[in-house]
Amino acid sequence: MKVLLLKDARIKHKAGETAEVTPEEFNYLVSLGQAKPVESKPVEPKPVEAKPVEEKPKRKRTKK
Repeated sequence: MKVLLLKDARIKHKAGETAEVTPEEFNYLVSLGQAKPVESKPVEPKPVEAKPVEEKPKRKRTKK
């Protein structure tokens, strides 16, 4: 969860920074008035280009 820090916090960030925190830290910081939630836009994943599968040459077996 992302929060905007209103005051310096134990998570080693300064006031005015946006930080990614766990839900427990989020509840703690918001309850003390040290941070406020930041609305984040969902990020769409980039399409992955399919690579052609290269066939390996067959190995020949020889008897000794």
